[in-house]
Formats: sequence, structure tokens, C-alpha cells
Amino acid sequence: MPESDYRQGYEAAYAEIHGAIVSQEHPRICGGSCRACGVMRAQIESLLHDLAGMMTEEEFATLTSIIANVNTRLES
Repeated sequence: MPESDYRQGYEAAYAEIHGAIVSQEHPRICGGSCRACGVMRAQIESLLHDLAGMMTEEEFATLTSIIANVNTRLES
């Protein structure tokens, strides 16, 4: 039985996102503006929003400072 168009699209999108995740060069190539990066950014923002609702302000501030520190190290 041939795959449905939906399933083929789903598999293609998953492969695109997975390829972006495992690539060491991907962020430098697209600059974070491709569809795969947009999907990942939306998922991360959703996760952070959910975490903000579960954590105290102090805990969330600590988490965001850790993320900022890691980002600073990655940029240098």
C-alpha cells in the first residue's frame, strides 16, 4: 500500500529537522531562518513557556541565565 501524501510530508519534515539537529554546520548555513529552525525555535519557546509556569521566578531566572551562558560560549 503506498504511503499517503500526509505520511510522506511528515517523514520529509522529520528528516529535514533531524538533519538540522545533527549538522554542525547547519546554523551557520541558514542563520536560523529556515523552516526546520523555525519549528525547533517554536518547540523550545513552548517548552520554556511551560517551564515558566511550573517554576518559581527565581528558578526560571536561574534556568534562563544558564541558557544565556551556554549561548555566549557557543558564539565565541
